[in-house]
Amino acid sequence: METKFNFKSQVCTNRVQSERLLELGLKKETADMRWERISEKYAYYPSTKTPYASSDIPAWSLGRLVEMMPNTIHNKRILAYLTIMNDRVLYDTIKNETYSAFTNNNGLFAAVVDAVEWLIKEGYFNKEYLEE
Repeated sequence: METKFNFKSQVCTNRVQSERLLELGLKKETADMRWERISEKYAYYPSTKTPYASSDIPAWSLGRLVEMMPNTIHNKRILAYLTIMNDRVLYDTIKNETYSAFTNNNGLFAAVVDAVEWLIKEGYFNKEYLEE
Protein backbone atom coordinates (compact mmCIF):
# COMPACT_ATOMS: atom_id res chain seq x y z
CA MET A 1 0.00 0.00 0.00
CA GLU A 2 1.42 3.35 -1.03
CA THR A 3 1.08 6.23 1.38
CA LYS A 4 0.36 9.77 0.30
CA PHE A 5 1.96 11.25 3.41
CA ASN A 6 5.57 12.26 3.38
CA PHE A 7 6.38 13.60 6.85
CA LYS A 8 9.86 14.97 7.43
CA SER A 9 9.38 16.33 10.92
CA GLN A 10 12.40 17.70 12.72
CA VAL A 11 12.84 15.79 15.99
CA CYS A 12 15.48 17.99 17.62
CA THR A 13 17.58 21.06 17.04
CA ASN A 14 19.88 20.66 14.08
CA ARG A 15 23.61 21.00 14.61
CA VAL A 16 23.66 24.72 13.72
CA GLN A 17 20.76 25.45 16.10
CA SER A 18 22.42 23.37 18.83
CA GLU A 19 25.67 25.26 18.49
CA ARG A 20 23.78 28.56 18.55
CA LEU A 21 22.06 27.57 21.82
CA LEU A 22 25.41 26.61 23.33
CA GLU A 23 26.87 29.96 22.24
CA LEU A 24 23.91 31.69 23.95
CA GLY A 25 24.96 29.94 27.15
CA LEU A 26 22.56 27.00 27.52
CA LYS A 27 24.06 24.27 29.65
CA LYS A 28 24.68 21.17 27.58
CA GLU A 29 23.22 19.16 30.48
CA THR A 30 19.78 20.61 29.66
CA ALA A 31 19.76 18.81 26.30
CA ASP A 32 17.61 15.69 26.09
CA MET A 33 19.08 14.46 22.80
CA ARG A 34 22.39 14.57 20.99
CA TRP A 35 23.99 14.37 17.60
CA GLU A 36 26.10 11.23 17.74
CA ARG A 37 28.89 10.30 15.38
CA ILE A 38 29.14 6.55 15.09
CA SER A 39 32.53 6.57 13.36
CA GLU A 40 34.88 8.89 11.50
CA LYS A 41 33.38 7.71 8.20
CA TYR A 42 29.74 8.41 9.03
CA ALA A 43 27.91 11.64 9.62
CA TYR A 44 26.17 12.61 12.84
CA TYR A 45 22.65 11.42 13.52
CA PRO A 46 20.15 12.30 16.32
CA SER A 47 20.10 9.99 19.31
CA THR A 48 18.75 9.74 22.85
CA LYS A 49 21.18 6.99 23.85
CA THR A 50 23.36 7.49 26.92
CA PRO A 51 26.08 7.88 28.04
CA TYR A 52 27.22 10.77 25.91
CA ALA A 53 30.62 10.79 24.23
CA SER A 54 32.83 13.87 24.17
CA SER A 55 32.46 14.06 20.38
CA ASP A 56 28.65 14.26 20.60
CA ILE A 57 26.84 17.55 20.08
CA PRO A 58 23.98 18.28 22.51
CA ALA A 59 20.53 18.65 20.92
CA TRP A 60 17.17 19.72 22.28
CA SER A 61 13.75 18.35 21.43
CA LEU A 62 10.92 20.82 20.92
CA GLY A 63 9.35 19.61 24.15
CA ARG A 64 12.53 20.30 26.13
CA LEU A 65 12.92 23.82 24.70
CA VAL A 66 9.31 24.70 25.45
CA GLU A 67 9.66 23.22 28.94
CA MET A 68 12.56 25.61 29.63
CA MET A 69 10.75 28.69 28.28
CA PRO A 70 8.69 30.76 30.73
CA ASN A 71 4.93 30.35 30.31
CA THR A 72 4.46 33.98 31.25
CA ILE A 73 6.50 37.14 31.16
CA HIS A 74 5.65 39.55 33.92
CA ASN A 75 7.23 42.91 34.49
CA LYS A 76 6.00 46.34 35.55
CA ARG A 77 4.55 47.07 32.12
CA ILE A 78 3.18 43.78 30.88
CA LEU A 79 1.86 40.31 31.56
CA ALA A 80 2.31 38.14 28.48
CA TYR A 81 1.54 34.47 27.88
CA LEU A 82 3.44 31.99 25.73
CA THR A 83 1.59 30.83 22.63
CA ILE A 84 3.06 28.37 20.13
CA MET A 85 1.57 27.80 16.72
CA ASN A 86 2.79 25.55 13.94
CA ASP A 87 5.01 28.27 12.50
CA ARG A 88 5.54 30.88 15.23
CA VAL A 89 6.12 31.62 18.87
CA LEU A 90 4.29 34.50 20.55
CA TYR A 91 4.10 36.16 23.90
CA ASP A 92 0.61 37.72 23.93
CA THR A 93 -1.07 39.89 26.53
CA ILE A 94 -4.45 39.08 28.01
CA LYS A 95 -5.95 41.55 25.49
CA ASN A 96 -4.43 39.52 22.63
CA GLU A 97 -1.87 42.19 21.95
CA THR A 98 1.43 40.72 20.83
CA TYR A 99 4.28 41.63 23.15
CA SER A 100 6.88 39.69 21.19
CA ALA A 101 6.62 37.39 18.17
CA PHE A 102 9.02 35.03 16.45
CA THR A 103 8.40 33.65 12.99
CA ASN A 104 11.16 32.02 10.99
CA ASN A 105 11.00 30.75 7.41
CA ASN A 106 13.09 27.77 8.52
CA GLY A 107 10.30 26.39 10.69
CA LEU A 108 9.11 26.17 14.25
CA PHE A 109 12.42 25.00 15.72
CA ALA A 110 14.15 28.06 14.28
CA ALA A 111 11.43 30.33 15.69
CA VAL A 112 11.79 28.72 19.13
CA VAL A 113 15.59 29.18 19.04
CA ASP A 114 15.02 32.86 18.11
CA ALA A 115 12.61 33.18 21.05
CA VAL A 116 15.10 31.57 23.44
CA GLU A 117 17.77 34.02 22.29
CA TRP A 118 15.43 36.96 22.93
CA LEU A 119 14.41 35.58 26.35
CA ILE A 120 18.06 35.25 27.37
CA LYS A 121 18.97 38.75 26.16
CA GLU A 122 15.94 40.29 27.92
CA GLY A 123 16.69 38.41 31.15
CA TYR A 124 13.48 36.33 31.13
CA PHE A 125 15.11 32.92 30.64
CA ASN A 126 15.67 30.81 33.77
CA LYS A 127 19.30 31.37 34.74
CA GLU A 128 19.43 27.84 36.19
CA TYR A 129 19.62 26.56 32.58
CA LEU A 130 22.49 28.87 31.65
CA GLU A 131 26.23 28.63 32.11
CA GLU A 132 27.55 31.07 34.67
